[in-house]
Amino acid sequence: MFSRCVRIASGALTSLVVAGCASAGFPASIGDDVDLLGPDGTIEVSLGSGGRIEEVEFHVPAAMVPAHIRSAAEREIGPGPIVGAEKEYIAGRLHWEVTKEVGGFEHEVLFDETGRPVVWEVQVDPTKAPSAVIGASEEAVGGSLHAVEEIRDASKVLTQYHVKRRDGSLRWKLVLSPRGEVLRVLRETQAEIEVPVR
Repeated sequence: MFSRCVRIASGALTSLVVAGCASAGFPASIGDDVDLLGPDGTIEVSLGSGGRIEEVEFHVPAAMVPAHIRSAAEREIGPGPIVGAEKEYIAGRLHWEVTKEVGGFEHEVLFDETGRPVVWEVQVDPTKAPSAVIGASEEAVGGSLHAVEEIRDASKVLTQYHVKRRDGSLRWKLVLSPRGEVLRVLRETQAEIEVPVR
C-alpha cells in the first residue's frame, strides 16, 4: 500500500490561507521568503498524510542562492548556468536546491545550509529506466509518461525513482523503489497561497 499526498504549487485554483505559519509547519520566515519571489514566483508545498506539511519550496532567482551553495553546485554538478533554484524547508530545516542542465537532462542537487550535498535528482532517458518502475507507475495512475528522475543519496547511491505522469489536466508524481514498488503517489495541483506579511 502507498500513501497519497498532494503537492501544491501557487496558482489560482485553490486558496490556502497560512495563518499561524510556524505552527502549521511553514517556516517562521515565510513573509520574508515570499518577498524573494517576485510577482510570478512559485511556492510548492508538499503535504503528507493528515495534511501535515512536509516541505515548502520557494522558487528563487539563481542570484538569490548564497555564494557557498553556488560554489558547491559548481563542484558537484560542474560548470554551466543555474537553470533553476529553490530555497526549501524540509522538516523545518533550511536547504537549497540548484538545477543545472547536463547533456540535455536536468541535474538537481539538494544542499544543506553548509553546502553539503544531501540528495541528487537526475533526470534520465525514460527508455533507460527499469521496466518495472515504468510499468508500476503506469499501473498506479495511468496517463502518459512525462519524466523520470533517479534519486540518489549524498554518496550518489540510487535509492528511488520519481516518475511524472500526466492524464489530461491531472499531473502525478510517483515515488518508486529501484525494484518498482510504489512508495508514494502525489497529485500535483495548483493553489493560491495567501501569506501574512504584516
